Amino acid sequence: MKEDLLQFIWRYQLYNRNALATASGEELQIIHPGNWNKTDAGPDFENARIKIGRTEWAGHIELHVNSSDWQRHGHQGDRAYRNVILHVVFNDDGNGPPIPTLELQPRIKHLLIQNYEDLRQSLRDIPCAAQIDQINALTWVNWKSRLLAERLEVKTERIRARLIDTNYNWNQVFYEFLGYNFGLSKNGEAFLEITRRLPLNTLLKHKNNILQMEALLFGTAGFLEKKHSDTYPKLLRKEFLFLRKKYKLAPISPVLWRFATMRPAAFPTIRLAQFVQVLFQSESLFGDLLYIHDVTAIKERFAYPASEYWDTHYTFDNEKSNRPKRIGATTVENILINTIIPFKFLYGQRKQDQNLIQKSLQLLETIRPEKKSITKRWQALGISIEHAFDSQALIYLRKQYCAQFRCLHCQVGVQLLKQTT
Repeated sequence: MKEDLLQFIWRYQLYNRNALATASGEELQIIHPGNWNKTDAGPDFENARIKIGRTEWAGHIELHVNSSDWQRHGHQGDRAYRNVILHVVFNDDGNGPPIPTLELQPRIKHLLIQNYEDLRQSLRDIPCAAQIDQINALTWVNWKSRLLAERLEVKTERIRARLIDTNYNWNQVFYEFLGYNFGLSKNGEAFLEITRRLPLNTLLKHKNNILQMEALLFGTAGFLEKKHSDTYPKLLRKEFLFLRKKYKLAPISPVLWRFATMRPAAFPTIRLAQFVQVLFQSESLFGDLLYIHDVTAIKERFAYPASEYWDTHYTFDNEKSNRPKRIGATTVENILINTIIPFKFLYGQRKQDQNLIQKSLQLLETIRPEKKSITKRWQALGISIEHAFDSQALIYLRKQYCAQFRCLHCQVGVQLLKQTT
């Protein structure tokens, strides 16, 4: 028996509650089991109500595997435990505190404990895979909604921290995280660094000159540190040498950029060229996108190809076949999922705009689901994935619950275990 399972059993009252009595033989009635204290500080369940004999008590309840764990955990000298009215244990070994004790071992079905251990010891990437068909559709709908909200809270933590650092400069922070998204997993941090070294307000001073905007971004990215043979990068370098002194810019090291194992269309040079076009074509990117809730309309904001030079290049000075470098639909959907929607969600929270929060969630229902190995695994188990709302929730479920065996905190695991009582 593990203490987290014991807490789970008490939380859902999954034990035989007939003829309850304390270890000393007094009649016991559980009026309210208390509110689960999710933190590690203080008693496990607070504000409980019980009746012992004819006396009703209000206070806290503490749970342990063995009654002697009270002393082992040092609760006897802790003021936070002075209002504990009941000590609930799996095994009463006779060495507990001088307060009423309830032993649950003879009242818990062995099957429940065995099913929990089976989940904990499962070698599958989804521990409950063999039983998952027992879960009804309503449970999945409610659980996916909660998972998605939780995932968005996690996604926005880093954004929140950066907003505080910038005194809530939403435009600058959106610019930074959009750049990070353009850089993908391999070059995201490098993109983030250049957007911080080259603030948006500096870049927008040259809003009417695409050559200067490109010079500022490619120069800060370190791609103009060496001399080039093509006319286009020569012009960029000339512009940047002047602008660098004017704004006291410090380029990042070119060695930070990753090209290996990447498709040429995803090279950081191409992503930078596309990024600057999006900024150049938009009046106020964050403001423009904030209240657009139509996927097609949002995609139009990213439909601009990189400048003409990149039609025949993937890197400077290396000419290739002629092909316009447009941002693909999958890339835009990735930007929607990982940047635009989290910002909408967070801004809605900040402004207490429930409509904007709801619109941000609904937007996920209009985006194609991601095609990843884990989403395919869920589908193989018969779990419906119709759009990005579903795929985002299920990706988060696998990473934050299944992979960590948090079955007692998962609504699927809860329902499966409750069915055994």
